[in-house]
Amino acid sequence: MIPILLNTKARFWHPTAASILLLIGGAILFSLFCMFVGSVLSKRWPPLWQFVKFGATGAMNFSVDVGILNLLSLLTGIYAGLYIILLNSASVAVSVLNSYVWNKLWTFESREKFNWAEFGRFILISIGGIIVNSGLVYILTTPVGPLGNFSPAVWENISKLIATAFSLTVTFSGYKLFVFKPKSDVS
Repeated sequence: MIPILLNTKARFWHPTAASILLLIGGAILFSLFCMFVGSVLSKRWPPLWQFVKFGATGAMNFSVDVGILNLLSLLTGIYAGLYIILLNSASVAVSVLNSYVWNKLWTFESREKFNWAEFGRFILISIGGIIVNSGLVYILTTPVGPLGNFSPAVWENISKLIATAFSLTVTFSGYKLFVFKPKSDVS
């Protein structure tokens, strides 16, 4: 969140030690609350729990992804154009490695040892997600451009949020159906 707030020059936030601790503490408490609500609701509909865990993992990955994108944009001054594809792809790629570990071990509870075939499928699905995500960020930041009175930095983050919502569907479906699907028991 800190790179986002700095990059967008959020007027309501001033980077002090107290505000940073409050931001981190608030994020942790909100995450725990969402996990609690998800665990309660999943007692009525068990498949929901896996999606809640995917959402929590996704929120963590989104934070890494958007944080890195904002840091790169802040350092380079790039908010649109072809170079936004490079910045966005780099930020997504970093979050993908984190995603693999959390999705494998926690979300989909795959207890199989590391294997290159599974990792290859994961990377393939992730590349599809990167293409969808980066393509939408490019389209929204460049041909469409900032709508209303949004600054390029704020519009970049709005675009990223929209792109992530679309790519979430691609990656969840791909991970569930092709990467971490449980093996059927053969007797």
